[in-house]
Amino acid sequence: MPNQLSLPPIFVAGHLVQSIADSVPTMGLQRLTGKPVIFLDGSEDLEPFGGWGVIDSGLKPRSFVPKENQRIVAAIDSSTIHIGETEEGSVFGAKAAVAFSVFGRIAGYYKLGPLLLYLDAVDIRKLAEDSAAKLRLFKLLMLDTSVVQKSIRTRIERSLLLEMASTLKGAVLIADGSLGPSPFESHQTKLRDVIKEAHDNDNCVHGVSKTSNLRIFRRLSDCLRVVRPPAYLDVDDIVRATLRMVYGRILLVRFSGQSLPLRVDVCSPSYEDFETSVAQVAYSDAFYHGYHESLRLAHYLSIFSFDELTSIKGYLVKNLSAVEIKGASRREFMLDS
Repeated sequence: MPNQLSLPPIFVAGHLVQSIADSVPTMGLQRLTGKPVIFLDGSEDLEPFGGWGVIDSGLKPRSFVPKENQRIVAAIDSSTIHIGETEEGSVFGAKAAVAFSVFGRIAGYYKLGPLLLYLDAVDIRKLAEDSAAKLRLFKLLMLDTSVVQKSIRTRIERSLLLEMASTLKGAVLIADGSLGPSPFESHQTKLRDVIKEAHDNDNCVHGVSKTSNLRIFRRLSDCLRVVRPPAYLDVDDIVRATLRMVYGRILLVRFSGQSLPLRVDVCSPSYEDFETSVAQVAYSDAFYHGYHESLRLAHYLSIFSFDELTSIKGYLVKNLSAVEIKGASRREFMLDS
């Protein structure tokens, strides 16, 4: 028929699959036969309850005894949310908390926020100019609101960490995450300068990570299952080559028998005194499934509840005469989902 639509020739399935296979290093599913598999749901980094098995890394885990002391543990955490959009900018909310432990129990806490921020292109440029990345960061900030949230959170946590570093004496300051420089930190609160201030006041700084994207951490952590906790594995030499700049000593630590190993970056005034610093935290802080109770409290104090978010929206409408308009989801509109 002259008006019939001319379709392209159909590929031969076998040829197409072979072409894809040639462009990928390997598609050898046969090697999966009989292997234990954890199927992921896309949102969580799962691992077996008993671990994958101990690998021969040449590293020896060391048990330690909690060291009796009077050091205060101060743990810091924060959160940010994207509340709304205008034609020129975005509205963000931020909360933060510092929780204190001593003698194995929670001693108190501070809460900061909710803080409300409205940022347009001018504000975002100022945010970028006061950072290490500058122009490169400005482009990221303009394109992705999640990067703006990360920038706000980093600055709040660095500011709180600096405040604790200059106020407390002989304490252990715990940050959520690794102790590495960030492109989001401001020139006034660079982590390097915060750590120097902490050391000048005889404070130690720990960075505690619950998970890691580096597979080597997950495999090495199984080595800690063969010794009685509390115990640590010094992985500094073996993993530092694969990491960007990190301050302090990189350890894997298991604080209790029911816990999973944590990555702990230990930055003490004496670089070699990392074991004493970890042992002091084991005595001063309380632990839930091997995780610092101070960090757990700081986390829960800094997250936004549904009621808070509703109240914030009501405040903006009532007190600032913000006019709420209805929005539509592009995804729901196009996919009818």
